[in-house]
Amino acid sequence: MKRVLFAVIIALVAVGAFAQQTGGTQTSQQAQHFDAAVQCVSLDAASGSATLATPQSGYSWYVTWIDVNVGATGTVTAAAPVKATTSGLAGSPTFGLFRSDGMTIGMVGAPVFGSFGNGGLKGLSNTAVSVTGGAVTNLVWHATICGYQAP
Repeated sequence: MKRVLFAVIIALVAVGAFAQQTGGTQTSQQAQHFDAAVQCVSLDAASGSATLATPQSGYSWYVTWIDVNVGATGTVTAAAPVKATTSGLAGSPTFGLFRSDGMTIGMVGAPVFGSFGNGGLKGLSNTAVSVTGGAVTNLVWHATICGYQAP
């Protein structure tokens, strides 16, 4: 019985010794879910900005979602297309909504939205990112921007 017990102990020690990795490059497999910390900010006003604040040093915003819409609070007479502008993104893209003249109270414009997969739309390093709706008589903006910070 002692020989069997001794053999089992020796076998377990040997298995333990062979199970350990020796030499080579060791790697760590830690899941990183940057999107778990997505932040969203919104604007609901006649004009103004929805702004993701300046990220921590060395980081950028990765924008995952932008949603822009307008509604009329009276008769809108703007002849030019209404646009939302951005800052903090390369090229400062704009989102043209529609030709708003002729909108009357209670009318809502067709929403413009973008879902940016594959990591998001990268903002400029160390820079706040915003979507801004300009002042247009009798027009109210709704804009939402979402993103996460990463190096």
